[in-house]
Amino acid sequence: MRKSKTWLASACSLLLLGSSAVTQAQTTNFLVDQFDTDNSARFGNLGWGTAIPSLSWDGTLNKTTTLGPNTAGSGSLKWDIDWSANPPNDQVVVVRTFPNNAVLNLVNYTNISFDIRFDPAAATDGKGSFGGVEVDWTPQADGWLSTYQGKAVLYTTNSGWVHVEIPFDAASNPNLQAVTQIGFKIQQSGTGSALTGISTFWLDNIILHARAAVIPPPVLALAPVTTPPGLMVVAPGGGNTYRRSMIRTLDSALGSPYYSWVGQGNTPVTYSLTIASYPKTSYYFQSQIFLVPNGGNDTSIDYVAPTVIALDIRNQPDGTATAAFRYKTDHAYANASDYQPALIVCSNGVLGTWSMTFLNDTNVSVKAPNGATTNFVLPEAAALAFYNPLSVYFGNMQNGAGNAGQQATYSRVQVKGVAISPEIDETFAGPDLNPDALNPLWRVVCDVPSSVFIVRPDHKYWVSWSIPDSGFSLRSSPNLATGSWVDPGLTNVVNTTLGNRLLIPQSSLPSAHSGYFRMVKPGP
Repeated sequence: MRKSKTWLASACSLLLLGSSAVTQAQTTNFLVDQFDTDNSARFGNLGWGTAIPSLSWDGTLNKTTTLGPNTAGSGSLKWDIDWSANPPNDQVVVVRTFPNNAVLNLVNYTNISFDIRFDPAAATDGKGSFGGVEVDWTPQADGWLSTYQGKAVLYTTNSGWVHVEIPFDAASNPNLQAVTQIGFKIQQSGTGSALTGISTFWLDNIILHARAAVIPPPVLALAPVTTPPGLMVVAPGGGNTYRRSMIRTLDSALGSPYYSWVGQGNTPVTYSLTIASYPKTSYYFQSQIFLVPNGGNDTSIDYVAPTVIALDIRNQPDGTATAAFRYKTDHAYANASDYQPALIVCSNGVLGTWSMTFLNDTNVSVKAPNGATTNFVLPEAAALAFYNPLSVYFGNMQNGAGNAGQQATYSRVQVKGVAISPEIDETFAGPDLNPDALNPLWRVVCDVPSSVFIVRPDHKYWVSWSIPDSGFSLRSSPNLATGSWVDPGLTNVVNTTLGNRLLIPQSSLPSAHSGYFRMVKPGP
């Protein structure tokens, strides 16, 4: 039988019991590509821009390295990018799946490095730079190149090969504990001024540096649930610092949701969100209601979609809160801030019900929890752009890496007055967001779906632990006796870059009077 080494924490008294040491095997440098042979076909253009890179293997130009082997006949990857297709705001994004389809835990590495050499005649930004080369990751959980790592700016004074190292600490981002691809992005205006001409450079020795130090085991903590029941939406951190975490309306009967106010005449249509708990000190943390014609499941729907209304709600340093009504029409890939006809202030703070009501297509009223209102008229052409089908989104926007782990609870959302899809009066009684799986009412729209969930009245405790936690699993026991530890059978782990957490319902406590939790990782 294999023995396990564990880290222990109590479940009810908050008394940390201690831990045993956890050892890990030494990781070696991971060679993404040294271009010993023609691997140019393994680099795929994602087509995020208009410019199309020409990638080819150059067996005549090679950079030796001390980080990996130096094979005779090795070469490099030559890039040629013509920026004339869509000046001055184009970009090229190329992705490379890891050799042998490896899934890497980046906790085991400390740096990503590569060697790069620009042709002296390559395009410049006119200010002494060849531009910036950005590194991004594809987490297995996301399935796309979602996570920015860093950028190196290369200057015209850099003659010959330049060695670039970008350090990272993947322990702060659970998505980086299972990564499948690396990406390279070159933006035409990445340094603030547009590149003009053709960028020509060579890339070699893409290598992940192994971590030498032993990684400590996770540390557990326990705390009572102090927030009210409802829909909790947590800012997961990592990736895009403006990450949205939302739910959107569905209509399984019609196939598409028909929640537009347009055409309802003198019947008022109201969209409202009731905030039950909120971060006290994170003033850029945002709650929102989005209205999007033909809205889909893009996690940046308010940016990607061409036509959007956004009610942007935030608390303020002086204890007040504001809601801005913003919209755009026919303007894809831009923030929904082409027009802002209203800003309302709530002197009582952010908690309570925020709503926007539409009447006769163009008349709009926005109301704050303290009863303050503002009224305005939409241009008729703008209002008609929001005809059905139309989806409604409720949730959070992280707005900055410092808000990772912050959370809000919503006790009620409503859509009243619509005539086609059914009215909504959702209080999130649970047990899950969609109790009837065959007729779902909601779709989670979030890069980290575990960060959107229902807190029920029977949820009594949070068990939380630090990351990295790769290979560890949770066990519980009513006492500390050997052999009494069992898997509590809980899977609703909330992942954030600050650590992971798990709600413990009353029924899952090990006993009525005492209980303990620990993390277990099988030993070698």
